[in-house]
Amino acid sequence: MSAVPLEDSEREEWEASLAAGASTARIAIPTHKPFIRRLRADSDGRIWVEIYVHATWCPRSSDPANARRQTRTWEEPNAYDVFDDRRRYLGRVDLLPFSRLLAVMGDRIRVTERTELGGSALVRYRMVMPRLSP
Repeated sequence: MSAVPLEDSEREEWEASLAAGASTARIAIPTHKPFIRRLRADSDGRIWVEIYVHATWCPRSSDPANARRQTRTWEEPNAYDVFDDRRRYLGRVDLLPFSRLLAVMGDRIRVTERTELGGSALVRYRMVMPRLSP
């Protein structure tokens, strides 16, 4: 696993987001993204490691009604490295841009995805994970 560099304009967006927050703490934004965003486990004992990946530039039209709210122009797809309960690597699950993993049940995952009209849809996928011998 190699560190993902934080592009200059994406870094500026992170800094602007911090500046817009209520915190007065001075936080230095690194030049590379952390390896791990968050961890979760499913009911089958698999460990889902959400990792940082390269973000894509997604220009947004300005909305006068939300002029004070910070709008994100960089979007990062959700990517997970999945391990079994013995810490063996099973594979990578890459979701479509603007998707969020909601639940994992057996070989099915439930995800919300952005529709072409800007709404969201609940989608179910079947995962094909390798069968490992004990």
